[in-house]
Amino acid sequence: MEKPSWPFELKPLSWGAESNLYLSTYLERKVVVKHRFRKPYMREELAGRLIKERTLAEARILLSANEAGVRAPLPLYVDIDKGLLVMEFIEGVLLRDIITRLSREELAGIAEKLGTYVAALHNKGIVHGDLTTSNVILRGNDVYLLDFGLAYFSARPTDKASDIRVLERAVISSHPGVFELFFPLFLQSYRSRVNQSDEVIKEFLKLSTMGRYYKKRFLF
Repeated sequence: MEKPSWPFELKPLSWGAESNLYLSTYLERKVVVKHRFRKPYMREELAGRLIKERTLAEARILLSANEAGVRAPLPLYVDIDKGLLVMEFIEGVLLRDIITRLSREELAGIAEKLGTYVAALHNKGIVHGDLTTSNVILRGNDVYLLDFGLAYFSARPTDKASDIRVLERAVISSHPGVFELFFPLFLQSYRSRVNQSDEVIKEFLKLSTMGRYYKKRFLF
């Protein structure tokens, strides 16, 4: 895969179906360079338009998330013609890699913060689209949300409920041993802060296979 045009050294971080990530420097700081590229089977005109739209949309969503008080990478440079989005580099450990080694107190604290952040996103009209433990990073006592590539703006309770359902499935499938502690605390924190909480939770219970469990535990 050809590297994007960028004046500083690029070190590959990860490859994706629509974009690649590189570690680099910008303004004398570590950054992540996200490069969206054209898929070979797509017409050039259509691909170019989609790349511009998605690059700009992700930058705007990251700015909005930060404005809402959510810890997320701050966009520092955007070139929609080249499909480039340059963001601050968040150095830490993925929640996915450490969640089963955390104490109950640490898990509870992270669940509460995550519920606060997801509620703040939803109150801002942002749906993350890929809420998994692979997209949560811990740096000291701070919790950050990553990868807003699938995020979009929506005020619909159903879309917000889908966000929560993605996280629920991720924790059940990848970390079943901590699910009963972590996810209910996340849900409690989220519910107490999100606007339209009754509507969102109602839609979530329709999507979840554990609706009865939550109704019994939280008296929904």
